[in-house]
Amino acid sequence: GPYGEEGNYGKEWLLTHDAGSGPYKVVEFPLEEYLLMEKHEDWWGEFVENAPDDVRFIATTETVTVRTLMANRELEITDQWQTVQALEALDAIEGIDVAPFPSMTSFYYMVNNRLPPTDDVHCRRAMAYAFDYDTAVGLEWPGTKQMLGPVPATLGGHSPSVFVFSRDLDKAREELAQCQYADEIDQYPLTVNWISEVPDEEKFALLFQANMAEIGIPVEVVSTPWLSVVENTSSQETSTHIVTIYVSADLPEAGLMLQQRYHSNTADTWQQNEWLLDPDLDAAIENALTTLDQEERFAKYIEIQDQLAELAPSIFIYDQVQKHAYQSYVDWRPAEESAVMGYQIFAAHIGINRSE
Repeated sequence: GPYGEEGNYGKEWLLTHDAGSGPYKVVEFPLEEYLLMEKHEDWWGEFVENAPDDVRFIATTETVTVRTLMANRELEITDQWQTVQALEALDAIEGIDVAPFPSMTSFYYMVNNRLPPTDDVHCRRAMAYAFDYDTAVGLEWPGTKQMLGPVPATLGGHSPSVFVFSRDLDKAREELAQCQYADEIDQYPLTVNWISEVPDEEKFALLFQANMAEIGIPVEVVSTPWLSVVENTSSQETSTHIVTIYVSADLPEAGLMLQQRYHSNTADTWQQNEWLLDPDLDAAIENALTTLDQEERFAKYIEIQDQLAELAPSIFIYDQVQKHAYQSYVDWRPAEESAVMGYQIFAAHIGINRSE
């Protein structure tokens, strides 16, 4: 195996089993259906009062299914990918509330920097100037804000002075005029893949399509299942012009997000459809991450963010306000948990006060 005598460290077995020290143990895990766990009574940590004995995660974001389960009190907390309209409808049901809270996640249009016409920086800048950020933010949950540069503003080392694109059609046309494909831009239609399992992404893709039409760039919008996106972004040959994806930082520092998004070691993963493959950028990210002094490290992060803003490798849409509908009998305080994705649904810290 890849690890010598250790084989693959049980990779296949770990797909459906656990080998950790957490508060719950895997009981059943039929892939793409559900995960059922039971309380680990000998856990070293502390459960809140009325923490659930069993926890089930279901593998669906389908709006009607989620609404039915919530209305019947068969689901306690929804996924985060329900549309704004679906959450508003759930919030109107007695006994159901919506919890919005800040995250370390941002919504990107990952632009392929190797595929014509988006391999030309002027084309990418034209797109960034043409996009209507205010309308996009207005389509989201109240409190959502436009991204300020390449990383979420909640992260340590985020640049407060980084250049931020705003909608300006005159500048968009000026940039497009400098693009090497300007005279035949209609011969280079862009394909935008949005994630089928996240229905809200379609409206942003259609907004992008309408915005680009204003400067003469044709756009085809394609609904694409998540697993197909993962497969397509694993190779330059199958990566499309643009993929719309939410990315969450592994830790609350800008450098980790810069590495996840733009280092060459993620170029063949879903985290980077840009295919930058820039050794100088890689070296700068690595150097920053290994700098022990925080002030010096953050200064290096800021310099990298400025470089990326100039390069316009992506369209930076907004920092996500994460939101879930939940039953009022659930004692759940997600904003008090870690901002790292997933920790807000830490079952050991969720109380169930349902009598029936």
